[in-house]
Amino acid sequence: MKHLTNHENTRQREAVMPEGATGAKPAVLKIRFRCMCFFVPDEKNKRMHVLMPDTTREGSCHSATGNGDGGHGAGESAASAAGVEKHVVRVIYDKPGGRLGFVKEQGLVLMPEGGGVKDFIEMEGWELVFPGNGVDSTLPVQIPDLSATNGPVNPALLGAARQQSVISRVVMEGGKCEVDETESAAIWHFQDTDQPLAQEVVWSIPLEAGKLSWQRKRFRPEGEAPAEGDVEELPELLPNAAGNVELVVQHVTATDFPSPRDKADPDTRAGHFAAFYCLFDEPADTSIPVFVEEEQGRFITCITARGS
Repeated sequence: MKHLTNHENTRQREAVMPEGATGAKPAVLKIRFRCMCFFVPDEKNKRMHVLMPDTTREGSCHSATGNGDGGHGAGESAASAAGVEKHVVRVIYDKPGGRLGFVKEQGLVLMPEGGGVKDFIEMEGWELVFPGNGVDSTLPVQIPDLSATNGPVNPALLGAARQQSVISRVVMEGGKCEVDETESAAIWHFQDTDQPLAQEVVWSIPLEAGKLSWQRKRFRPEGEAPAEGDVEELPELLPNAAGNVELVVQHVTATDFPSPRDKADPDTRAGHFAAFYCLFDEPADTSIPVFVEEEQGRFITCITARGS
């Protein structure tokens, strides 16, 4: 039997590992949350909930006011005053030959003419739970805290049953949240100050198994009977060359998925922000961020937020 030298052992390990991976570096699940996603920590159970407000119902729950120019009078519903369009929840993952293409430089998800590189899952009425060993509940300052002026969100939103104000949910039981430094936030006037607000953030969870085995579960309202097919296994995903499994969770308008090839001139108010206030029972402040300036040429009026 031939005994390999240390040098030969190293070369043999490198030959079977993905490019960029090492024996000491575990695979990481990176979930990029984009647009109207609302983060709520569950300190007791060491989880982080990401709620997607429901924009499919007629009317809305609270009035919206401007924060600076463009305010609206009392009594107007959040949906009508701020123009909250119907949004869709999509989870995008890598899949050669899938239904989607992707232009990284512009952050666009497109329907390709030929074979794509990604695919997607529709998430209205479903939830995802990603296991882990407890979360770091510290969130970047670029995610504005609406509980600072409105108090806690309805605690039922963190329960097992889906509440009327939520259309979908993602729950992380491990990992932490960061802002992608390459995706600088635009500057908005909100809560009496000019500040950067994040259109997207990245949640990272170590994958002890070295791959992602996952499923979606039907997110039913209280009292609705379970049924066959409530749990659906999703395609197993392996790390890419960088050692990451990458997902994108988008809660965007139906007209923005796939991304339009010709962008219309954007509004100067983050009007979709009004839907977040439906997650509070009696919000005292329903202000809408007003655009000040952009960074790195990115201007998107759909913003993330958080509560407690």
